[in-house]
Amino acid sequence: MKALTFIFLFTAIWAYAQPALPGLIRIETGERVVRDAQGGDFGGNLVYVMADSEGNHNLYIKSTTDKVVARALSRGQNINLAPNYCAANDRIAFQHFNGKNFDIGYLEADNDSEEELFLLTNTDENEFNPAWDREGTRVVFEKGVATRNFLSRAGGSKRLRSGGKELAANQMYLIDLAKKSGEVQALGKGSFPKFSPDNKYIAYIKYELDGSLKHEIGTLWVLPRDGSPPHQLTQASLGYVSHPAWSPDSKQLIFTLTTTDKPDADLYVLDLSGDNLRQLTFEESTDFAPYWSAENEVYFTSDRESKPGQFSIWRFKIE
Repeated sequence: MKALTFIFLFTAIWAYAQPALPGLIRIETGERVVRDAQGGDFGGNLVYVMADSEGNHNLYIKSTTDKVVARALSRGQNINLAPNYCAANDRIAFQHFNGKNFDIGYLEADNDSEEELFLLTNTDENEFNPAWDREGTRVVFEKGVATRNFLSRAGGSKRLRSGGKELAANQMYLIDLAKKSGEVQALGKGSFPKFSPDNKYIAYIKYELDGSLKHEIGTLWVLPRDGSPPHQLTQASLGYVSHPAWSPDSKQLIFTLTTTDKPDADLYVLDLSGDNLRQLTFEESTDFAPYWSAENEVYFTSDRESKPGQFSIWRFKIE
């Protein structure tokens, strides 16, 4: 009885000690999985991915974040992931599976016909995780093997497998849509590239293999757009980093982190200098793919209050 009492008290104290997320609310849930929210600035267009029971992943949009029925941007047998909405051009870039590999494409947010899919890449290789710059004239993305997206693809199923030894070799590229040539600029090795709102930096994750050459480690870096060398913000000892996103003022980065002492993923934030690291989520759940809106609200994907892998979109106010 004493042991049970101790366990109960310890659990209660631990739960009480975790800081509450201001204004935490579930924004959207679906038949199976809802994830990868982007947008929602000033209560406007919020784009995300919804999966059905057959394993198809399609894009949806809500014209306002609250109390509005979502509209499908793609339908049918698709695997469309990692949407990135740009308010300047009202377009959504994303990774589209063509039956053999992933390409980068975009849709007009105000068009509900998937026939209007515009491909930015059309190669035999896999391209992932596109992101617009502020003006909507440039797109960065990565090419290589699938990054950690909390999905798996095994055998003949439609599920995605992420990671692997080759991840460290993924390369980042930039397409300038303002140039008719459509030339692609190589940016170096990295994953999850994201333009800062002021367009001065590109945040990205650098993956390497550990000493055993069997496990990958991910660290957060930023690449200055003025030609200066990239600089590292997190160390491998911190844990496995993915899904970086910028604060509206370009002074901070929020990201997903999996540490060695906690098997699931949480959200963390730190300054552009690499200082003032702060943990934001503490639940025994997988929290990932954050988006920091102009109103200082964070949208993220989580399976909290659900079965593992049953993801929904949540929002809280960041302070």
